[in-house]
Amino acid sequence: MEDDLVVEDDLVMEDDLVMKYDLVMEDDVVLEDDLVMENDLVVKDDLVVEDDLAVKDDLEVEDDLVMKDDVEVEDNLVVEDDLVVKDDLEVEDDLVMQGDLVLEDYLVMKDELVTENDVVMKDDLEVEDDHVLKDNLEVEDDQVMKNDLVMEDYLVVKDDLVMEDDLVVKDDLVVEDHLVMEDDLVMEDDLVVNDDLVLEDDRVVKDDLEVEDDLVMEDDLVVEDDLVMENRLVVKDELEVEDDLVLKDDLEVEHDLVVENDLVVEDDLVVEDDIIVEDDLVMENDLVVKGDLDVERDLVMNDDLVVEDVLVMEEDLEVEDDLVMENVLVVEDDHVVKDDLLVEKDLVMKNDLVLEDDLW
Repeated sequence: MEDDLVVEDDLVMEDDLVMKYDLVMEDDVVLEDDLVMENDLVVKDDLVVEDDLAVKDDLEVEDDLVMKDDVEVEDNLVVEDDLVVKDDLEVEDDLVMQGDLVLEDYLVMKDELVTENDVVMKDDLEVEDDHVLKDNLEVEDDQVMKNDLVMEDYLVVKDDLVMEDDLVVKDDLVVEDHLVMEDDLVMEDDLVVNDDLVLEDDRVVKDDLEVEDDLVMEDDLVVEDDLVMENRLVVKDELEVEDDLVLKDDLEVEHDLVVENDLVVEDDLVVEDDIIVEDDLVMENDLVVKGDLDVERDLVMNDDLVVEDVLVMEEDLEVEDDLVMENVLVVEDDHVVKDDLLVEKDLVMKNDLVLEDDLW
């Protein structure tokens, strides 16, 4: 067809349909082979294509769009109901969805993706511009985002998630593999990562943060609830946790570490600046602090404790191995050390001091 085609009822084709102008449909369109459009395609009801669909301009569907093969749109794709594609979907401009988006293969977007309902992906999702979702997003393979992603519900990714710009999630974020963030991550609910989490900027999490592998931060990390790590945590700036911090491996912080509740570390804890803990601090391995160490409750150490500046304890201090202080040591309650105690400056004790070995 080299001119417009307007059909007021069903259109059923058993072979290819090639249009160089607009196709406007007020009812269903069913095609058993390819549909190629060089201009707009508008369907006011269902569009079903069993093979490839290629549109070089806008594609608008007011009801379901069901594709059993590839979809390529060089301009906007607008669907007012569900979009189901059993193969690839490529859009060079905006994709606007008012219903569910279900894809069994990858989605490539060179502009914005806006959906008001669920998005389910069984393969890769790549978007080069903003990504706004008012409901769930589930991806079974890689997701690559070069711009903002805003989620009003949960985000589930069963493989890698790579973000080159902001990621905002108002519900849970679950990633079963790597999560790489080159800009801000804002979480209003849980963040669960089953592998590495790499963050290059500030991160704010208003609920739990659980990572089963390494967490690397090049800037501040603020968690308003529990932070649970099964591997090491590296923060190149400040780390602030408003609830418990539990680590099964090393914790490295290049700036201040502030914990408003318990701090439990099963391996080494290295902080290049101050440590402030408003509740208990429990260490099963070495604790090295290059700045002040201020603990408002008990400090229990199963190995060496090294502090290069002031150590202030408002309650008990227990160390099962050496305690080395390069500056003042102040303890307002009992102080128990089962090995050597070395203090290079003042030692102030307001209560008992018990030593099972030498005092230097």
